[in-house]
Amino acid sequence: MILSDLVGYRNKVNNLSIDEFQNLVDQELTKIIGDVASDDTEMEYDQYQIEEIRSKIIANIVELNHQVSKYRQHLNEVIKDKQTPYIQKSYQQYEEFLKDPPEYIIDRHLFKTLIYKEDVELHFLSRIKHNASWKVSGLFIRPETGKYVDPMITCNPLYIVDDHQKLLDSVKRLWNTEFQERLIYKLIKHDGVHLSGIPKNQLGLVVAMNYFNYRPLDIMREYFKEIYDALRPGGIFIFTYNNCDLPGSVRNFENSMYSYTPGSLVQAMCQSLGFEIVNVVDYETINVSWLEIKKPGEIKSMRGGQELAKIIYDPADKI
Repeated sequence: MILSDLVGYRNKVNNLSIDEFQNLVDQELTKIIGDVASDDTEMEYDQYQIEEIRSKIIANIVELNHQVSKYRQHLNEVIKDKQTPYIQKSYQQYEEFLKDPPEYIIDRHLFKTLIYKEDVELHFLSRIKHNASWKVSGLFIRPETGKYVDPMITCNPLYIVDDHQKLLDSVKRLWNTEFQERLIYKLIKHDGVHLSGIPKNQLGLVVAMNYFNYRPLDIMREYFKEIYDALRPGGIFIFTYNNCDLPGSVRNFENSMYSYTPGSLVQAMCQSLGFEIVNVVDYETINVSWLEIKKPGEIKSMRGGQELAKIIYDPADKI
C-alpha cells in the first residue's frame, strides 16, 4: 500500500467512534433491562442472568475500543517508518523547485490556482483582513497576482518578498504610484538568512500564500524562526502548506507537485519555536490547508490614527 492510501486508511480508522457506539449500546441494554424488570422474587434469577450478559457485552466493547486504539498506534508507527524516504525525497524535490524560472512560477499561478473555490477564498481573505492593522507593519510572502495582498493595505509599511525580481515586478504593475510608496520590496535569499532586511519585533502580520507548499520541513523551520523573531508579541503568521496528514496532499507529493509536510509535524515544529496554534484549517476535498499561528503576547502600538488607503488598479501605471 502506497503512503497516500495508507494515510487515507489510517484516517478512516481514526474516525471510528467506538465510544459513541458503546454509549448507544449501553442505553439500549439499560432500556431492555428496565423493560423486563419485575418485583416478583421468582423472576430474580433470570433478571440477574440478563444483567450479567449486559456487563459482558459492555466489557467486550471496552476491549474492542482498547484494541482499536492499539491498532491506531500501530498504523502511526507504520506511517512513520514509510514516510522517512518521503521526507528525504522532499529535500531533493526542493532543490528542483529552486530551479523553477519566474516565468514558470507565474504561469503556474495563472493556470493552477491553489484556492479555486470562492467560499474557501473568502475564508482565507477574511482571516487576513481580520488580523491586518494600520497599527503595525506587515509582510507578504509570494504575492502571486496580488489578490491576497489587498486585505493588508492597512499595514504600514508593508513588505512584499519573493524569490525573483520578475515575480515582484509583476505585482508592481498592479498598484498606483501613491500606494507603491508604502511598499517595501525584498528578494528572498537561500544562503543563510532568508528574510534579510526585515526588522525584528516589528511585524504584526505575516502571510505566505502558496510558498511553503514547496518547502520541506527543515527549510520551513529556518523561515519560521526568522518570522518569529520579526513578529512583535501578539503578531500573527498565516501560511498555506501541503498537509500530508491528508491522503490527497500525500498524492500531491507523490505526483511531484508539493513538498511532504505532515500537519502534525508542522504544528509540533511551530510550537517548538514558541508559536501558539490559533487556527487549523483543512479543506480536504480540494487539498487546501493553512495554519494561523501566533507569537505569544498582545499587540501594542504607539501609533495614532491614519487615513486608510484604497488600492486602485491601473495596468498602465508602471513603476
